Amino acid sequence: MISVRHCLFSVLTAGLLASQPASAGPGYTVTGFVTTPANASKLQAAWDKLSSAAIMKDRTSRGLLMVNAYDGDNPATHSFVVLSPSLASAEAFRTKLFADPAWAEWQNTISGLGTLGATLRYQTLRSWGDFSDADVVWENFAFRVKDVPAFIAANDRFMATAPGKAFPGQSHVVAVAAGGLSPVTHQLNVGWASDAELEAWNDKYGASAENLAYLADLERCSEFLGNSISRTLSANGATLRSTIGR
Repeated sequence: MISVRHCLFSVLTAGLLASQPASAGPGYTVTGFVTTPANASKLQAAWDKLSSAAIMKDRTSRGLLMVNAYDGDNPATHSFVVLSPSLASAEAFRTKLFADPAWAEWQNTISGLGTLGATLRYQTLRSWGDFSDADVVWENFAFRVKDVPAFIAANDRFMATAPGKAFPGQSHVVAVAAGGLSPVTHQLNVGWASDAELEAWNDKYGASAENLAYLADLERCSEFLGNSISRTLSANGATLRSTIGR
């Protein structure tokens, strides 16, 4: 598995080159938000209040409020992430939500706490691991992929190795579906329960022959463009497993 500490050539950016159009199936949207340290707790309180609204109880999607812990020059301090099993289900819930008073209150509150950033849509192509809602640390590795089947096959092969089978988290290959304005075409989103879990696995397997072979496989079919780390602050709605159809 790629690691920040051990990657030899190095879930939030997006791309145009070889990006895929929005289509049916699981995916997610990411909307950036720029706020100040003084307003960060108010933002989370507003999110939690929206999460407790009656309309949120029967949603088939999952919402995440995330802090962008390490994200280069991205001005967004936080991200609103919504995972849905399909575009149709996302549209159906969005239509109901936008007509609900809880949404109007949320919009009014956050308008005084900061500014919205870019919104991007990703399509989930393949997933591996334990799809646990307890995973809150997300490494997001960005690529310009030249051969998508080969890229997915490289991940399949690695997950069948001893280090891959010992991987305690979850990983998802996603394609940029809409909103991309950079060379990035795909991301590998890797979820961990904690920084300690991430570090322990990397210390044991990061320099393994299997991991180095995996990185070489990826290098042959893609160009690595950078990575970020985000952390989940609060979540609501359906389980992660249900939103990706597993």
